Amino acid sequence: SAIPSFQVPLATVEKLQSSPVTSASSTCASVLTATASTSPTAKPPARVASILPPSVCYTAAFYPRRMRRLIPFFLFCAVVVVEGQPALDPIERERLGALFPGAANFSPKEGSPPHFKALDGEGEIVGYGFYTTDLEPLERGYDGPIQMLVGVDLDGVLTGIIMVRHHEPYGYFSIDKPEYSAQFASKSVRDRFRVGADIDAVSTATITMTSATRAIRNGARRIARRFLTPPESR
Repeated sequence: SAIPSFQVPLATVEKLQSSPVTSASSTCASVLTATASTSPTAKPPARVASILPPSVCYTAAFYPRRMRRLIPFFLFCAVVVVEGQPALDPIERERLGALFPGAANFSPKEGSPPHFKALDGEGEIVGYGFYTTDLEPLERGYDGPIQMLVGVDLDGVLTGIIMVRHHEPYGYFSIDKPEYSAQFASKSVRDRFRVGADIDAVSTATITMTSATRAIRNGARRIARRFLTPPESR
């Protein structure tokens, strides 16, 4: 029986052509434009072929039934490619909002080192957020990594930290205590971050607190070196 052809509107093709995508995602998006022809020797239209690798064009022509089954998957790929990155996770947005209460929006996690951007109403960057486990993955507490979300403003001052996840057996009387997190707000990345000196030892869980403090300090300094301009250089 005849199989109806599958065409993508010309506007979508042009949008895909102008989209700066990687070769892998470009292939996913481009397959959408291949024609599922009833003739095994048919070639895609010239305008479509111009953005498709030959192997993709002929695969679409020789295996129309298979291509039709994969249309939903390729459609999802095209939406991601054309529309950009997925929206920020609501939980992450809430956490970032607590660190940057004056920000109007936040970017998804991106870049190297991985980070979030806090943006004002004009779309200008007002700070950066990061997970300590992304920037300092080898820093571990007594019983594994300690994941914290840290905010840093454009002056290299911490806006706060949020404890996200850990496996410390006695975290409830060390790093989970509000007194531990509260003392990082308004600290400069240039501070020492030494437990027992400028960081209060709120418990006797020395290994856990020292590791968590190093992860905050080292991660914040990496963000500052990568993205911030020192005040004296402005």
